[in-house]
Amino acid sequence: MIRSATIAAVVAFAAAPTAVFAQTAPAPNAHPWTVSVNGGGTAASAGAEQRFVSVAIARRVGDAVQIEAAATIVDSPKAAGAVGALPARTYQIALTTSYDVGRLSLEGQAHWGQRVFSSAAYTRANGVALTLDGNGTVGGGGLAATRDFALAGNWYLSPSATIDYDRADIARALRRTNGKVLGNREVQQGVTGGGGLAVQRLFGRGLNNGAALSATFLATSNTAAHQSSGRTSTGPLGQPGRSDTWVEIGASTSIGLTHDLDLTLAGLQTIGFANGDAATFVLGLKFAF
Repeated sequence: MIRSATIAAVVAFAAAPTAVFAQTAPAPNAHPWTVSVNGGGTAASAGAEQRFVSVAIARRVGDAVQIEAAATIVDSPKAAGAVGALPARTYQIALTTSYDVGRLSLEGQAHWGQRVFSSAAYTRANGVALTLDGNGTVGGGGLAATRDFALAGNWYLSPSATIDYDRADIARALRRTNGKVLGNREVQQGVTGGGGLAVQRLFGRGLNNGAALSATFLATSNTAAHQSSGRTSTGPLGQPGRSDTWVEIGASTSIGLTHDLDLTLAGLQTIGFANGDAATFVLGLKFAF
């Protein structure tokens, strides 16, 4: 069963897309625990970047339920697509539960985190650093559903649907009409929905390897508070988030190095996002025990 890939699970607020593939039914209680380590980065067309690392532990309960807890650190030297937005480091935890009904997978996810703004990295014209009253938080949750349709030769076609609510504190350097620049913390929140389609194939001995291509259409009520491509976006200087639609194209593969250890590679590219498109790359290891 394919588990829906929620960006929030890897950040989350800047989590990364995780390769997930159709699987043959596991034996009851065989290797019920998994530990995953993922790392990667996001590069945006505006020249911004983010780096992130995530550690997760998951437990399968019976044949239908899986519970996962993840911790993620996201380093944002520059805010993607944001003029005057202050750099920040985000520490986030996420809890994800999935329930499989035949080839239908239902998933719920919630996350919360703390943001530490680097206000000293942005200075006024006179060289004096901006100051902010405290740091910020991020949080939210979402639901996802994925259905696998088995095709010939170990091929699978998997449509999916998602909906998420996200809230994020951002720090911005605001330019007033008199020319003065002040540091300001803002709360942004929004709802994002999406529908996608993945084509996947299992291969190798025991069908222990997989490869997938996916395309997803997304719409959000606030470009300053959504989770996508392993990052949380922020709007331009003096402009809060706005509604937008865009497409994400992804490719991923999972290689079974041993019976218990998998290597994951994934990439995701946005097309048509208002604040500037971005490419995300992820490298991960998953150990089952």
